Amino acid sequence: MEEINDDIIRTIKILSLEKDDSYSKIYMNSNEELYKIFKSFSVKDKKVLTVLSSSDQFFLCHYLGAKRVDSFDCNKICEYYFYLRKWLLKYKNYFFSLKSDRKINNKLVEELLKLVDCSNLDEERAYNYWCSFIRKGLSISELFYDDIYDDSLEKIISNMLELKEIVESVNLNFRYQDISDDIDKKRKYNIIILSNLLEYYSMDYEKLKRCRDNLYEILEDDGEVICTNMVKHYTSTFEKDIFKEKFDFNDFSFYRKDFSRNYPVGYSYIKK
Repeated sequence: MEEINDDIIRTIKILSLEKDDSYSKIYMNSNEELYKIFKSFSVKDKKVLTVLSSSDQFFLCHYLGAKRVDSFDCNKICEYYFYLRKWLLKYKNYFFSLKSDRKINNKLVEELLKLVDCSNLDEERAYNYWCSFIRKGLSISELFYDDIYDDSLEKIISNMLELKEIVESVNLNFRYQDISDDIDKKRKYNIIILSNLLEYYSMDYEKLKRCRDNLYEILEDDGEVICTNMVKHYTSTFEKDIFKEKFDFNDFSFYRKDFSRNYPVGYSYIKK
């Protein structure tokens, strides 16, 4: 419980807008156009590593037939949130939680926790975190970024019962890590989903170079790194120049509109 108490203390701090490199607010759902992004590559029968974030990518990879799905994030709250979403789906049939009638609130979480039956220590740790969160009187609505909701998941997930059965049987393989730091390189992947993480490294040459080298080492031959631009809407020449030594660049053919111009929903780096 000491770890949980520390996590709650640090959660309280970020809710008070204090900065913490290991904790931050989270996205209730993805704000990327996942329908278009996932049409640009295939995870079927593939070994996938994905950023955890809101867990949408993790759920989709399993639903679309990935052979194995591991996850990572440098925000510890994402792991706890995964279990909350898993329980919401398992016990309450909630998935698209930003719909007007399906927003996550304290009352819903309180009701949910009464139903939870933990099957492993990680799940029990998440359960204790959320119980403590509620007991402290923290507001779960304040834990989320106020952002645009991507409703394109409904175009992918046609069978909610099938997703529910998959999620119930899946264990979370999660590592708390920054992909640009020292990472475990034992496992190899066919697909690595970064979302827009590279935007956060921006013009940091050393971080981008370490990230490139790490990705290269944990990818199988011809493996692919899936990226999106959510802030800049383009891939910088600076980033491309760093990656081109070990990767080929590929712009996705699906677009989204920003005012008067279109830009690719994402791009990928393919291991040479």
